[in-house]
Amino acid sequence: MKKLILCLLLIFSLGILAGCATVAKDQQGKHKGKQDTAKFTAKEMRIGIMAAPQFAPILIVKQKAWIEEQLTPLGVTVKWASYSSGPQMNEDFAKGIIDVGFIGDVPAIIAKSKGLNSRIISMSCRGPQGVALLALEKSTATSIKDYKGKKIGLVFNSYGHNLVLLLLEQAGMTTSDVEMVNLSHPDIDYSLLSGNVDAAVAFEPMITKMTSQKMARVVADGTGLMDGAVVIVAMDNFAKQNPGLIDILLKTYRTGYGFVQNTPNETSPIIDGEIRRTPEQITSMLKKFDYNPVITERDVVELEKSVAFLQKLGLIKDTVNIKGFIDDSYLKLAGI
Repeated sequence: MKKLILCLLLIFSLGILAGCATVAKDQQGKHKGKQDTAKFTAKEMRIGIMAAPQFAPILIVKQKAWIEEQLTPLGVTVKWASYSSGPQMNEDFAKGIIDVGFIGDVPAIIAKSKGLNSRIISMSCRGPQGVALLALEKSTATSIKDYKGKKIGLVFNSYGHNLVLLLLEQAGMTTSDVEMVNLSHPDIDYSLLSGNVDAAVAFEPMITKMTSQKMARVVADGTGLMDGAVVIVAMDNFAKQNPGLIDILLKTYRTGYGFVQNTPNETSPIIDGEIRRTPEQITSMLKKFDYNPVITERDVVELEKSVAFLQKLGLIKDTVNIKGFIDDSYLKLAGI
């Protein structure tokens, strides 16, 4: 009898242990944070950025080699790639040349609509004053209405493109009322100054360069129309297979964000070699941007507005489910 009781107790105990193991497994399946933040398979992480104040936190991270400090001991190499525009970055995403990119919302959405297997893992910044419609300093234009029948230079499929469309809509105009000329961003200043276009849409730091040198002035920026969102996008497979590397990226980005926010005067001379403006100009530009990486409900709404607008204008054929495009689980795992 005692042996029977002992056997029953043993079986019962094993059942409890098995049940606990099952629960632990289930919980691990739902909450993969602690285990996943150490998981990676890649031997390198390739990061796309732009040399502009919109990217100040990640430029600080790059200059201080904070990611390298953590990844080199793990046998992972960091490769940086610099771009002049979002569409240019998208080309390398499509070719498999980069894994993660800091990119405007419009090119990110357009690439997703065309089938790029990517996800938004974080905000990079917001800055409605970081994109503007510029006129020559001597111009008398006061709004986009003054450019009816004239040429406006811009980077197609960028968030500068979005600004033009929003300004036209606000003025009761359509794309047929102006001639939009596709330019690379480095050609914006020359095209405007040479008269090849009558107005042009520029991003920082070109806005500050041209206005501070009295070459151009701002006719309108994104204030009240768009937040000028820049997001951090990762390729799906890379994010799935390397949550540990994404975790390190986001945590170091948050450190860079804190550095920029708390010490803007120290930030400027560190990144002036990248942005190629004076430290005083950079400090002024930094005030135009909110670099908080957290994805807020307002960000979701703004991104959804961009989708609706792009679809309305025929720049994307199929809608993009923004809530499905966003994956904030990496932010949560990083404690952000």
